[in-house]
Amino acid sequence: MTGTQTERTRLAWTRSVLSMLGVVVVEARVLLAVDGVVALLVLAVGVLIAAAALAGVARRHPRRRPGGGLRRDLDGRLPAMVAALAGLVGLGSLVLVLG
Repeated sequence: MTGTQTERTRLAWTRSVLSMLGVVVVEARVLLAVDGVVALLVLAVGVLIAAAALAGVARRHPRRRPGGGLRRDLDGRLPAMVAALAGLVGLGSLVLVLG
């Protein structure tokens, strides 16, 4: 039972990160009409954060772990990275509205 729960959790985190990355890409495309430099900056930072978050998902929820347990040293990093992606989307939206 633990194996399927870990797998579902890993897939859920992966979906969350990829959906936030999709929002960042769409936002960068919309921002391109307002300010190209800001759009590229938002896209670059978003891709870096998403890559780090996906690496965190892979470390936190490996496909198979010998002991069956989770690593406890990574507890807050993954939610913080997804929150950073959401914050980046908010900042980009603010630039779009004010620009």
